[in-house]
Amino acid sequence: MDDDRASNGADRVTLEFRREDLAMVLSALRVGAATEMMTTGERGLAYRRMRAYADQVKALLPQVVADSHQEHIWPEIRLHMVKSISWAVEVRDDRSYGFGRKVVVIVVGDAEWGWRDSVRENALEVAEALRIYLREIAPLGCEERLVPLTA
Repeated sequence: MDDDRASNGADRVTLEFRREDLAMVLSALRVGAATEMMTTGERGLAYRRMRAYADQVKALLPQVVADSHQEHIWPEIRLHMVKSISWAVEVRDDRSYGFGRKVVVIVVGDAEWGWRDSVRENALEVAEALRIYLREIAPLGCEERLVPLTA
């Protein structure tokens, strides 16, 4: 940050977040930064700090999660994982969009979330990235149910 040289460290705090909440934290920082930009412009200190914090949080997330606008689903998915014994990521035909389009679906127990950012060209890459992230946030006792990823 801009004024780090003038600090002795006494003005620092540390916060802890659950991994599945980081996408929501990133979204909040982005909204705050956008609000500050509209108020003070890109040169405002609050805007620059919020963008810097957002960049730090974004670096902790897989790109497919950080670039999505579905930050609200992760705590819900994690809560379902706590109550379930298995989870899976599937690639399915998306009948609502017509021929050839694929959708990635996260399945935990009997609950499902369609990943609306998936498209035909990268559905398999999106599915694999989501699998990796879900492995990181899955609690003990909720195991991955391997489903062949085919597009």
